[in-house]
Amino acid sequence: MIQSRKPDEWAPEEDDITSLSNVYDGQLQCDEETEILMELEAVPESLDGGIPSDVKMIAVAVDNNDEPMLFAENVGDEIIPVVDKEYEKNDTLESCSSDSKHPIANTVLTEYHSDLNYQTETCSSSNESVSSAATIEKKGRKRSRNCKKWKNNIRKTKKAAGEEYVSAKQKVIPAKSMKLPCGVDCKKKCTLNISSDDRASIYSQFWSSELLVDQKRQFIAGCIEEVPVQRVRTRTGSRAGKRKYSLRYFFTVNGKKISVCRTFFINTLSISQTSIRFALTKRLSSGVVIPDQRGKHEPPNKIGPEVRNIIREHIQKFPCVDSHYSRNKSQRRYLGSHLSISKMYQCFYEECIEKKLSQAEIPKQWLYADIFNTEFNLSFKEPDNDTCDTCDEFLIKLKDAGSVEERNELQKKYEAHLLDADNRYKYKRKDKEGARAQPGIKMITVDLQKCLATPLLKNCQSFYSLKLWTFNYTIYDATDKSADCFVWDESVAGRGGNEMASCMMRYILDLPNSIERIIIWSDNCPSQNRNQQMIMCYSYLLMMKPSLKCIEHKFLLRGHTHMEADTVHARIEKQIKSLPQFQICTPWDWQQLIRLCGPNIAVKEMETDNFKNFNDLQGCIFQSKKKTVTNQTFFVSKVVHMKFLAETPGVMHFKTKFCQENFEQIDYHRVNRRSTRQLNNPSTSSLPTLLPIRNDPKPISTKKYTDLQKLLKWVPQRFHGYYKNLRHEAVHEDD
Repeated sequence: MIQSRKPDEWAPEEDDITSLSNVYDGQLQCDEETEILMELEAVPESLDGGIPSDVKMIAVAVDNNDEPMLFAENVGDEIIPVVDKEYEKNDTLESCSSDSKHPIANTVLTEYHSDLNYQTETCSSSNESVSSAATIEKKGRKRSRNCKKWKNNIRKTKKAAGEEYVSAKQKVIPAKSMKLPCGVDCKKKCTLNISSDDRASIYSQFWSSELLVDQKRQFIAGCIEEVPVQRVRTRTGSRAGKRKYSLRYFFTVNGKKISVCRTFFINTLSISQTSIRFALTKRLSSGVVIPDQRGKHEPPNKIGPEVRNIIREHIQKFPCVDSHYSRNKSQRRYLGSHLSISKMYQCFYEECIEKKLSQAEIPKQWLYADIFNTEFNLSFKEPDNDTCDTCDEFLIKLKDAGSVEERNELQKKYEAHLLDADNRYKYKRKDKEGARAQPGIKMITVDLQKCLATPLLKNCQSFYSLKLWTFNYTIYDATDKSADCFVWDESVAGRGGNEMASCMMRYILDLPNSIERIIIWSDNCPSQNRNQQMIMCYSYLLMMKPSLKCIEHKFLLRGHTHMEADTVHARIEKQIKSLPQFQICTPWDWQQLIRLCGPNIAVKEMETDNFKNFNDLQGCIFQSKKKTVTNQTFFVSKVVHMKFLAETPGVMHFKTKFCQENFEQIDYHRVNRRSTRQLNNPSTSSLPTLLPIRNDPKPISTKKYTDLQKLLKWVPQRFHGYYKNLRHEAVHEDD
């Protein structure tokens, strides 16, 4: 029994040669991993006595993993697999389905080499050659072309289906429709032998979009018989002796062939005599219609594979790196930003000159670019996100490992590091799904955007001058996909723990009372997220907002901190590039630009009195401690999960590993009667009022102030007063 297998599983069996006749009986079988797309159901009468050696049997199959289709072909005395090069997958599905109801779909595909003069390239029976031929090429950096959406192919498809289409000369060709049958005077009485319903069924099947042009021609040729001329008239002149045979037309209805006249045949199928004449011209003596050969001939000037291999080898010489954050979603790799296709081709050209190749032998740049774009998923753009220091360190150590044991040990640690990063992303995704399913939970991600230079100038001289920094602390609500951007500049406040905690407090106090639990995800920046000010802020908020029952803050792994808040920052940077005419002269211009990024982004301006000093809480109701309740040393830098409950005010529950089963605790209570009474009865007692960090604007450095004055010649006159009135003093410039 012939079985269709995957390329790497093919192994010709002895019984395959002797069982070829079983294929004609519709007994073609396959294993569980493949699906037969065509079964041969009929046996030609000429083959009842045996199968001649020049007959090629074709069995088209494809597995569930979209492996390439195979031909089972008998060549001489053996059966070998052949990679399908003649039929595309879609064509095979349409033309070779065993369940097809079309008259031509189940025609036996038995072809004679002597009639078709057709040769098929065969592969070696070894597993290696078949596997290499079936290898799927790597996706290129450019979008794969979709030939089905080409205008010319759409026009061909509509024409083959009998639908209305616009020709290449922009002429509207009306849709096909079944014409009137022959009259009552017809000698064959076609309208009495074939009902209107059967006639409509034949028409709809013939013009179905699932039937290809070659199948339509095969159907037409199969419904026409050539018989010798029964009556010959004596003719003279140009028409003398031209007609040697007559045509008889048939339709098969309910398994019975019914003879019809030419008018009935043509009007039922809505075709012309030219279509009939062309189908008969293509028909061989065996009854098989030669497929359309247009577009299947190899051009005489086709570029050989050895030329393409030289280009591929040269492209592979350039070192490239993987994308850090998107390596699980994309296979794109990155070349150096100093390179380009033109520069790479120039290197290739010089290499060919060194090999003393003539100008005619050197491939052109268009071919080099085509191979680069279609066969390699490479980019010259640097990855948008920084790579992980730990990952880079592991990769260097793996390359320099001196022994197999050392390499295996490093590989285990590296895989554990990646597993930890992936698990934290999974926990974040789970929190997001849970927050969307429960209205009382809010899941947010927070991040401080990189400093925004103000004014934003692009000339060379301004590049070396210090500018005023504008800060954007983004809180992204993953529940309803909205974002709040808290914006201020360095003349208002800095970017430490008190500033971040003040933005967080303003955001949480504005939430509706229906929110009982807040889950926060952020990076590990100690000065912004993982510090004593944020701990005091969360404890204070649970007393300020009685409807809030729980606040959790979780941290992603260092170097693997890509979050939803980063997408807002990317949108802002994209907006800057898309609006080159938008001038950024003051921090308020940044606020207007952020508002243009989308309706789901809200901008909240932070003033000097909005930034509170949470360090004051440690002197009245809280106290900084370095020991847990079990007298263990506490390091806030090792915390990965912080949890604050309204039922235990002033106590932080924390984990140093996500796999840790139970939370550890650290009590920030200040041991005195007043603080204990305030913590136990926060709703009835008067909580301490948080004072601003400073009452006056924050001064900038004198050096920065001097540089800003130099930049005023590129800033409109109406904004000069703002920069001249900035407070400044001789302070250390940390940026």
